[in-house]
Amino acid sequence: RASMAGSNVSLCSSSGSDESEGDGRALAMHWPEGGPLCSSRCQRWQMLLTAAGTALVVFMMVFREGNPQRCAGSRGVPKPVADYIIGITSAWIVAPAILVFATPAPMLIGLEPQALQLRRVTLFLSLLSCLSSCVSWYRWNIVTSVLDEVLATSVLWASFLVGVARGAWSSLFSGGLSYLTLILVAAEQWFECYQPWPHLAFRTTGIFAGLASTSAGLLIETPLQLLKLFLVYSVFFLGQMKLEIVDCAGDACTHLFSAHTYWAGIARAFMLVLLCLGAAFPKLCCRKASSDGEEKDKGCKPNDVKDTLLAA
Repeated sequence: RASMAGSNVSLCSSSGSDESEGDGRALAMHWPEGGPLCSSRCQRWQMLLTAAGTALVVFMMVFREGNPQRCAGSRGVPKPVADYIIGITSAWIVAPAILVFATPAPMLIGLEPQALQLRRVTLFLSLLSCLSSCVSWYRWNIVTSVLDEVLATSVLWASFLVGVARGAWSSLFSGGLSYLTLILVAAEQWFECYQPWPHLAFRTTGIFAGLASTSAGLLIETPLQLLKLFLVYSVFFLGQMKLEIVDCAGDACTHLFSAHTYWAGIARAFMLVLLCLGAAFPKLCCRKASSDGEEKDKGCKPNDVKDTLLAA
């Protein structure tokens, strides 16, 4: 169904369009029927592999909780600081949800009903997971921790299923990043002494699995643009780490979990999420859906910080 000739030809665009730009075009992409990423047999194997990987990781987490790793000396940052960093950066979990909200309706025309429904479920779960993660790291106990882990696993599975339903490079990247997330979660169980970096590593791959599944071929038009988003994300995320990591130990770190300090940190993180997405997608501020479903260019300036924040 798709020709290999031409650099702008999509392998599996359901719309059949060769245009790289255009307003209101349907950008949902699918492999041809019977292709390797959309055959029923392949989908069953994908889900079976993911289910097995998830079960194995859950078993490893339960085992390590019963046999916690003992750290000889300080290898990462002090534990209270690590917990604080992991907690406030939970705000980044909403990044895929923000892009789902920002996607113009005409772009969704080519998506199948199943993919649209799964996309909405992923949006809802991402918001719940973000809130749960913020609360659980602020007040860690058996209830908040289990809820956080269940929601985080649900978001990863929802992202994976959206990718499977959509096909094309969305399936390829979301599936690959989901598998990598499971591997990093398993590896974290043996690198607890190096927190927060192991936790932030699998959180990053999980976030980008969600971005690839819900926005690939839509606001994130190409794999190269996904890479560009990752680079922008890295600058903002690592910059936040540099600013937020403080030099304290023991009782000197207790102030980090006062209500004012902790939730102010989350507010800063959320602002950085908006700035990051605004920097990665400056054209969002130029799009305004008209009543007939078409999009018009407002002629806004990408350098206008206020507009990019509102766009995000």
